[in-house]
Amino acid sequence: MHLYKTEAVVLSSIKFRDYDEIVTLFSKDEGIIKLIVKKSYTKKEGFGSKTGPFIEAEFIYTKGKSEIFKCQEISVLNYNLNLRNRYENLQAAASMATAITQFQYPLKPAPLLYKLFASYLKAIDTFLHPDILALSFCLKLLRHEGVFDIASQCHICQKELSEVHLQEDNTFCKEHAQKESIHFTSIEIKTIYELAFSRSLDHLKTISHQKLFSDKIQMFLQQKL
Repeated sequence: MHLYKTEAVVLSSIKFRDYDEIVTLFSKDEGIIKLIVKKSYTKKEGFGSKTGPFIEAEFIYTKGKSEIFKCQEISVLNYNLNLRNRYENLQAAASMATAITQFQYPLKPAPLLYKLFASYLKAIDTFLHPDILALSFCLKLLRHEGVFDIASQCHICQKELSEVHLQEDNTFCKEHAQKESIHFTSIEIKTIYELAFSRSLDHLKTISHQKLFSDKIQMFLQQKL
């Protein structure tokens, strides 16, 4: 029986039968995987204390014919308790987890994305507005998948644009914009690129928080995701 070992963050878990649990993980080596954890909900195992949302741990497991692998051992690396300090922290973490489950296929390794996710979870509590960190992660996820694309020319007239109207995968000028398109000013476009390409957490903290603008980025992400 071959044993597999990987670091992973728990994305979600559901109780199975009386004491078992099925957990969905975003792993360093195999991307999204599912494990069945036997007797997770027992006093001895802490009633699921090792498999709560956003816990980072080392998992040892075996594979069989089922798409759900069998967990053999869990060693917690980080409980990420900082996420419990504020409701906004959990919201930001949940947004990142949702983007991963929507965009990543099971058993598709994405070690760089995993590293980014784990580091952002640790940093969430240092942000006054953690949704900025979540937006940055989602935009970087689009880059990782090769679908982050904001053309600088109008899709119809080819006019060079300083501000854009986005609809699905197309960019329009004001004259050719569709009613459902999302309008971004030149400053907002610059901020999107900062969120998507910045390599510094300290730099991300300097980006001002604008609720309406955040809503527009969310609309853009929904078109892509």
